[in-house]
Amino acid sequence: MESAIIPIRHGKTNYTEKDLDLTLQGIEETKDLARDMAKEITSYDELIVLSSPLARTRGTAKVFLDELNMSTDPKIMRSVRCIDIHDIRAFHEFEKTNSTSVYGQMWFNHPDLAETSNFAEGRNLVNERAGQFLRHMSQFVARRSKETGKRICVLVFTHFEIASNYLRPLYDTEIFPDVEAPGIKNSEAIKILVNPETPREVTIEARTLRKKALIDGNNLIPLD
Repeated sequence: MESAIIPIRHGKTNYTEKDLDLTLQGIEETKDLARDMAKEITSYDELIVLSSPLARTRGTAKVFLDELNMSTDPKIMRSVRCIDIHDIRAFHEFEKTNSTSVYGQMWFNHPDLAETSNFAEGRNLVNERAGQFLRHMSQFVARRSKETGKRICVLVFTHFEIASNYLRPLYDTEIFPDVEAPGIKNSEAIKILVNPETPREVTIEARTLRKKALIDGNNLIPLD
C-alpha cells in the first residue's frame, strides 16, 4: 500500500512575484501535466498539497488544482523554497561574469557560493534542505498511512534547486542541466513512492526511469 510524494517544478515564469507569475506557456504546460496526472492523483485516499512561498510555485499549484477542480489550499513550506539570495545587487554583479544560458548551471558551477560570499545560499546548503524535507516527509507519510490505513499523495510545488536532488539516484551522478543528466524541467513531476513499512527505502520514478533509493540521513543513495 504505497503512498507517494510528488515534487513538481513550477511552470515557466517571468519572475515578477506578481499574481500567478507564470507565462502563458507555463500555464498551458501546467494544465497539461494536471490532465496527465489526474487519474493517478484521484486514485489516492488522501491528498496533501505543499508549496514553496514564491508566487510562481503558488501560481503553479493554483493552475494545477483548478484544472482538476480541486479547491485544496496549499500549505506553505519554506523548506522547499529556491536558493536564498541575501543581496540581490551583489548576486547580479556575480551573474555578469559567471552566468550561463542554461538556468541553474551557474549554481552548479559554483557550489561553494555560501562559503565564498555572503549574498546567496550555497548549493550544499540547499541540497541539505532538500534531503531533510524528503526524510521528514517520508516518515510523516508512512506514519499517517499506517495510522489511517489510507494511501497518501503529497504534491510538492517547488523549484529546480530542490527537485533536481531527487533525480540524482536515477542517473547515479550529479544532476547538471545538460543533455546527459538534465535537471528537472518546468512543469515536470517526479514520483517518490513510500512503503509505510520501510519509509527509508523509496522508489523514484521520472521520465522512463525507475530506481530504488535509500534515504540515508539527508542523502539519497541508489540501491539498484
